Amino acid sequence: MLFLGERDVEALLDDELAMATSDEAFVLAAGGGVRARSALRVPGRYGALLLASAQDGAGLSVKSNIHVHPAGGGPRRSESLLSLWSLETGEVEALIAARIFNDWRTAGGLAAGARRLVRGAPARLVVFGTGKIAGPTARAFAHAFPSLERITIAGRTARKADLFAARLSGDSAFAGREVVGVGPDAARRAVAEASVIVTVTSASEPVVFGEDVPSGSLVILAGANRPDAREADDALIRRAEIYCDTVENVFEKAGDLGRARDSGALGADIAIRPVGAAPGERAPADSSAPWAPDIVVFKSIGLGEQDLLLARALVRRAVARGTGLWIDAETGVHQQLSAARGLDAKGETSHTPSDVPTEAP
Repeated sequence: MLFLGERDVEALLDDELAMATSDEAFVLAAGGGVRARSALRVPGRYGALLLASAQDGAGLSVKSNIHVHPAGGGPRRSESLLSLWSLETGEVEALIAARIFNDWRTAGGLAAGARRLVRGAPARLVVFGTGKIAGPTARAFAHAFPSLERITIAGRTARKADLFAARLSGDSAFAGREVVGVGPDAARRAVAEASVIVTVTSASEPVVFGEDVPSGSLVILAGANRPDAREADDALIRRAEIYCDTVENVFEKAGDLGRARDSGALGADIAIRPVGAAPGERAPADSSAPWAPDIVVFKSIGLGEQDLLLARALVRRAVARGTGLWIDAETGVHQQLSAARGLDAKGETSHTPSDVPTEAP
């Protein structure tokens, strides 16, 4: 089997690959083409998530995440590991350190959804949050939308957001763009001028409000994925045409929608569509209708299919480039993967990773 460490993953991944595989996952989920998916969550001082997805032709991915708040205090620690299996042979094909993988996968999914739903060429982006996913999200959107001129990072305090924005400004991915940090009050003013608003927070109560959001905007709600938490208020949901990466059990997982339904802001007659079906199902709002949405909301929960398809693409790229460590699962014999192995005339892999010989050199 192939082992990819965090440094390997970072060297192999890019925004376009993360977006392309996420978009493929959205289409697969919307079309009912998923063979199986399952999740197990363990709450407490530590949080654990086991997420599995299987699809004919792609295999089976099983990812375990753990988030630990040390008993003695200190910052939360998060780690993740993904295994990729062949459904044809029953062999484990790859083991991938997935902490960085998760950031790219999540950010790529948000940007892929935005590509399907945004109207026109967005010029201003507001990202709520200064956690580990905020930077990759801003970077993915900068890649996906060359039209972006200004990126605003909204934090709990202006100082924290300023420091975060300053770090991003030094990244070449943001060259030619203004990146600024703001606190809660200035964030509301920034939202009023935004084309796209993305929330990646751990908030329990709304951080973005319907009265601030301009008509025609896209709002992506990607944090606080708990039934008791929400990042948007009822006023925003009332105005929205709503999409989700999966509509399966969405009210039980997403407080933004579940709490809005409980309050009556989201009527039972309002359809929630899979983002993989957009933009084909979208139509201009009828201003004469009793309910006429003037903004679009994408509620992102995340899909196991994103893990599966990105992992599969990552392994193909690793084999083609000779990146990673090959381990014989029976004997423990291991060697660095050679870039010369498994390439056809076009430079593509001509075999599955399990065909790579595992003898020591």
